[in-house]
Amino acid sequence: MQEEQGELAQAYLEATHEDGDADRIAEELEDLGALCFQLAWRLEADRSVDTERRAGE
Repeated sequence: MQEEQGELAQAYLEATHEDGDADRIAEELEDLGALCFQLAWRLEADRSVDTERRAGE
């Protein structure tokens, strides 16, 4: 996720200060957003497993 955040920051800086492609900002934001959703889903799944495990003890 840190790498994707860095790519988003780079895209923003290039678009703002170096005549870079502004469309790249949206692309990098989409990539980072997808990773955030994947992490959220994984954390939710892990919590469900922990809850079920505790209920079985």
